[in-house]
Order: sequence, then C-alpha cells, then structure tokens
Amino acid sequence: MKKLIVLCSVLSTVNVFGITFDGQTYSSSFHVNDGMLYREDGVAYKCSTNATTVTLLSSAPAGWGGSSYFRTIEQNAFSGCSKLQSVTIPTSYQTFGKPGFKNCKSLSSVSLPYTLTLLPDEVFSGCTSLMTVALPSNLTGLPEKAFFGCTDLSDLTVPAKVATVGAAAFEGCSALRTLTFRCAPPDGLVESHALDSYPRIAYAPNFEDEWRAFSLANLSLKVSPVADLEYVVGQEPMVMLDFEVDGVDILYTTDGSDPLLNGRTYDGAFKAFGETRLRAVAAKDGLPWSGEVAIKMQSRDADAAITRFVQGTNGRWTVIAFIELGERTVNEIDASAIKVYAADTVDGLKDAEPMGEGVTVESLSSAVRVKLSIETPLDARRQFFKVGLGD
Repeated sequence: MKKLIVLCSVLSTVNVFGITFDGQTYSSSFHVNDGMLYREDGVAYKCSTNATTVTLLSSAPAGWGGSSYFRTIEQNAFSGCSKLQSVTIPTSYQTFGKPGFKNCKSLSSVSLPYTLTLLPDEVFSGCTSLMTVALPSNLTGLPEKAFFGCTDLSDLTVPAKVATVGAAAFEGCSALRTLTFRCAPPDGLVESHALDSYPRIAYAPNFEDEWRAFSLANLSLKVSPVADLEYVVGQEPMVMLDFEVDGVDILYTTDGSDPLLNGRTYDGAFKAFGETRLRAVAAKDGLPWSGEVAIKMQSRDADAAITRFVQGTNGRWTVIAFIELGERTVNEIDASAIKVYAADTVDGLKDAEPMGEGVTVESLSSAVRVKLSIETPLDARRQFFKVGLGD
C-alpha cells in the first residue's frame, strides 16, 4: 500500500507539471528560451528576474507544440526585472500587456517593432536608466504615464501617426531636453499635463511638418567669456552669445538692467568697454526661453592691476591680481621686482610707497599674465591695491 501511494505521487508530478521557472512550476505547455518563458498558444509569458539581455522569439522552435508564431506579450511579463538592460521584440508581436517595462530600472536599450500600434499605460514608467528609445512607426498614441519618472530620458522622437498623448506622459523626466514630433503637436500634450514637470514649454517648427517641444528649464544661453573678467584697456574682449534654438531672439543689456524690459537684440559679437555688467536672456514673444546669464567685466591700466581685497580674516587680506607681461615670459620675471602698493582710494595709489613685509607671490600662472595671492596685515580701511613690475 505504501509503494502504491509513492508511485501515484511520482506519476502525478510527471504528468501534470512540466517545468520550473524562477522558482515557480508551470505545466508542460510552457517552454523556456533565452531567459524568457513562453506559452504554446503564442504568448511570451514571463521574463526571468535574473535576465539582463533578452531577444524574444518570433516563432516556436521545432518540438514545441501549439501556435507557430508568438504575437502577444503577457501582462506583467517584465514585472520585477530590475536587472534587465536590453530587450529586442521582433515584428511578429502585435499586443503588449500592461504595465510593459514599468520599473525596469536598469533598462537602457529597447527595440520595438513597427507592428505595435498601441503601448500599455506606464510602459516605461520608472525606467530610470532609459535615455532614448525608437518608438514604433505605426504607434497611434502615447499612453498615460508612458515615461513617468524616466529621469535619464533626454531626447525622444514621436512618430507621425501619434494623435494623442496621455496624462503625465513625461512627468518627472528631469533630463528631457527635446521632443521631436513628425507632425504638429498632438492633442492632449499640454491639456493633459503630459509635461507637467515643465510649466513653460514651447514649440518650434524644425522643417516642414516636423515640430519640436522644448523643455525650457533645460535650455541654456551660451556666453563668452564664461565668467567675470578683468581686462586691460586696449585689449577689450569680444562678447559672444549663442542659443541652441533658431528663431529665438537673444536680448541683452550692458548696464545691469533687465534684458526683457530694456534689452537690445543680439546680432553679433561686440566689444566690452569700461565697466560692463552684462545681462542676457533668450526670449520669444516677450517670454523667456532660457535662464538669464550675468557677467561683469572691468577694465584696468596695462602696467598695473587695481583691485579690492577679496577676503579677510583677523585683519589679514588676500588679494588676487594680474600683471600683463607684454612680450616677456614668466621665466624672465624676477619675483623680487614685483611691487605692491596699498591706499584708501584709487587716486592714493599714485603716491603710495611699495609694501615690503607680508607680501608673497604664490604663483606665476602663464606667459601672458601673472597671478598673485598677497597677504598683508593692513587696516581694513586700506581697501585698494596696485600690483606692478618694477623698473
């Protein structure tokens, strides 16, 4: 009697259950290939949670029963696949079950077939490693939360047949720079708050029947020089501004006033003279398309550097100054010949005596200019310094 019970148990296991996958047991109508579990009725059923790269089968290998072709991806097929990095889906597939690749945090490469006309809601939601993806050319709409929380998504092209965009499709896409549309912006892009993370968006025609939607928070105005600058009279710098979108004006002022209110339109590089307090912004129709840049440029005499102290601790001040070397090189400069003067006013520097104790030269930085860092126990009222080369 005991032998009969054991025999029946073994036969039951062999006849009813056929395969174990990711710790679960499935019937003999299931098969495994390349980290993917398939069902014989033409369904790609489940991806292994340990898989990193998967290419789905389009047809059943010899010896598998059921349907000859695989056409459907089961719901939750990629759930829990946090290690998955790359997926290729062939053209036999026509249906993709919910929620697609949601929370596949390592996913960075996806190949989707043109045969998919619909994608499930949240298809790429939480795919934080995804930077871009080629969407199917026959896609008719972007679902709700399609790219929700895709923090690395930077650029995306939306196919020509897309007519609608679901709510919050791009919410939380903090790195998103441009969306390129193969047609005019589809219905629902703004109304459904698809770009809810970017309250300021704009569209610009790129060429005939292609448009781009820019997330303005990530568009920057480029300026040269890139930081505050002290320059020599007679060697004034050329100021150049550039913006990455055509058809948008760059407005600027040189007196520190608001460029949106008082700015002139930039039409080419210009020289900075005297004290220039540059403020610039890219704008269209009176609205900003970029963040504002602000740079201050100050002139000085060629044979001396005049500057205020920049840091002070317990009555000791650190001063950064530059000396024009002209045709001389750094190796030709005698550090002992560098003279430092201090006075309460700029005019007082003309009659000031050179300082001695407490003056050090930290570095001679290039063949063009000398960079000095000077510490001196001056009274705080002595605010102006002049640094020059002796005869």
